Amino acid sequence: MTIRRIILFAVLSLSSVICQAQNFYESDTTTTDVTSRVGFSVDKPFGKGYSWVWEEEMRFKENSGTLDRIYSEISLYYRFNEYAKMGGGYNFMSIWHDGKKKSGYEKYWDLRHRAKIDLVGNYEYLQWKFTLRERGQVTVRTDDPNLLEKSNPEYILRSKFGVEYAFFNKPLKPYYEIEVCNTLNAPDYAGGNYINSIRNQVGLKWRLDRRNSLEFYYRFDIDTNKDVEIDYKKDKETIKAVYLTNEREYMHILGVAYKFDWR
Repeated sequence: MTIRRIILFAVLSLSSVICQAQNFYESDTTTTDVTSRVGFSVDKPFGKGYSWVWEEEMRFKENSGTLDRIYSEISLYYRFNEYAKMGGGYNFMSIWHDGKKKSGYEKYWDLRHRAKIDLVGNYEYLQWKFTLRERGQVTVRTDDPNLLEKSNPEYILRSKFGVEYAFFNKPLKPYYEIEVCNTLNAPDYAGGNYINSIRNQVGLKWRLDRRNSLEFYYRFDIDTNKDVEIDYKKDKETIKAVYLTNEREYMHILGVAYKFDWR
């Protein structure tokens, strides 16, 4: 009798797993885009070791033919010494969407709020400068998503390493940066947290005078997103099927930024 119960329990468990597997569908997509970005920033030191930074950036997509998003950010930093500083900031994000099925394919602005905390360490040796930055950020959506599909708020850890070279008697500083971004609270159906972005950037900083400078850069992003879509039964509570799309996007980005050093 006990053996029969064990066998029956095993069959029911296996049936449950098979049923669940039949209701879970996974697919992969890969896209490539060439984009551009323009921006400016104002850096204003004050007090002893303090500074605030105002940044604006406009991003494009679809071979730079369509507006993607606009970022407006204000940050405050405190430098402990010549090797380390810490700060935080707020970013208002305006993202333009061409339209999705759930919105009736109507174009709309997706507004989000983002806060960040930065810890930055740097070390200079001769003409070289090495920088390591750890950033924790939280992004809050305003479109009230299904929390089984999208995290809200979304927590991300971004780790960036950079190296910069300063020429003797030249206002030019070439640099290279690499950044790795990790999700910290991906939806359960995404299968756990994952690396959602790897960014490689080479650029040139050109100081025009004591206060004005330009930056030109090329960046190659490998972005990964696990898009979860849930299909409900007529009662709108019972899950009928779960669709997971592993989205991979390769982005080639050309950018230019102006900086005003308000000293």
